[in-house]
Amino acid sequence: MRIAIVPALILGCTAAAAPGLVGGLLGGVTGGLVGGLTGQLKNTIGKIEQQLNDVGVTGSALLAQLGDIQPLSKPSSIQDVVTILTKIGGVKPATLLESTVQLVLSGLGPSNLATVMNQYSAGVNSENNINREPASPVYPAAAGDVPYSITEEKLRGAIYIPSTFTYGKKPPVILVPATGTKGGFTYYNNLGKLLPQQEYADPVWLNVPGWLLEEVPWNSEFVAYAINYISGITSRNVSVVALSQGNLNTQWALTYWPSTRALVSDYIAVSPDYHGSAIIEAMCPSLGLLSCTPSLSQQTYTSNFIQSFRQRSAAAFVPTTTIYTATDEIVQPQHGTGASGYLLQDSSRPAAGVVNVELQKVCPLDSPASLLSDHVSPLWGAALQALIKDALTHDGPADISRIPNWTGECSKLAADGLTLADVVGTTSIGPIAVASWLLYPKRVTTEPAVPAYAL
Repeated sequence: MRIAIVPALILGCTAAAAPGLVGGLLGGVTGGLVGGLTGQLKNTIGKIEQQLNDVGVTGSALLAQLGDIQPLSKPSSIQDVVTILTKIGGVKPATLLESTVQLVLSGLGPSNLATVMNQYSAGVNSENNINREPASPVYPAAAGDVPYSITEEKLRGAIYIPSTFTYGKKPPVILVPATGTKGGFTYYNNLGKLLPQQEYADPVWLNVPGWLLEEVPWNSEFVAYAINYISGITSRNVSVVALSQGNLNTQWALTYWPSTRALVSDYIAVSPDYHGSAIIEAMCPSLGLLSCTPSLSQQTYTSNFIQSFRQRSAAAFVPTTTIYTATDEIVQPQHGTGASGYLLQDSSRPAAGVVNVELQKVCPLDSPASLLSDHVSPLWGAALQALIKDALTHDGPADISRIPNWTGECSKLAADGLTLADVVGTTSIGPIAVASWLLYPKRVTTEPAVPAYAL
């Protein structure tokens, strides 16, 4: 597949080595970590949006020129990363494109986004893994579950089992990535590094084909199968940690593959968009109708898919802890009981307790946990690690009152054991995701139909 070079600019690169038009447009952007977008750079973003509106992602001569542009600087400490992110958010957060540009200008994204789909599709991001047979078959779907539309080979191949996995000696945890991501580059630098060191968690992750840009219900089949499969090869219940769309996938799996509910001990949702996002609603038209992938079109705030989801999947099926930031640049609204990440308690399922953790409400407002405004920063924050530990070592969801020195956890720049490289690697999830949204060849002009089984 030929990959266009589109996002090398959209994801914010400088014109240090770019000739001609690009150098002229961006040549004035110099110095500082996040000095704000200049008029020239804003003008360039406007030109990009126009190109996308006119011709879609592929075939744009202007965008193709921008593949070699490099970041201006690199952070030298975790404090630098915190400073960059808080400046980008600020009291008036930048638009998604502007904030993404500033991230990469500041060294918080990969230097070559033109090869993103190839670069992040092998090794720990492979979707063609060869995994052992379970003791008892877990395919086809159990009685009462929606039949799988995907082959078992593909479903099983998307599960990456690291060499640290103990096959049941420790409690297994399935890590589910977000829209435009793979499990490896999402979790390798945070939970994939920290959880294997603990006795209460044994992580694997999903590398769903299509970068979770295909239809949400299709993506959800990988979660449903993984829960049954990992439980099958470990003879234990599993826990699930998911980021962003990964939470729609998990809740959808729990809804329509009810066999999974008895197998999940805990579910921790990071930056979930259970009610869609108004930002995606605005983003798709501004990038042209041909710039929406199937799953993005389904995650708009008023989509038919989200309407269906709210009717059947907006309450917990298993003990659930959600964590999100009110100033999320991808998912909005994300505050109060109207937050997209707010999950309801169903009185008919009292054992499925819910704790909704809006960081600005439970952490000091001047702490890093509250000040960091982006979609993925909870992954490398100490607050999430504390919530995961509490949830996985107790019955039911996490309870902040049980966590020793919770305020101290909120105040840490990053979770214990993570380095600057880990924090930068985690932060780059955002720019990589935006790149994949733009590079993915399958586009839709209308939202895909909700599956018949959900009507």
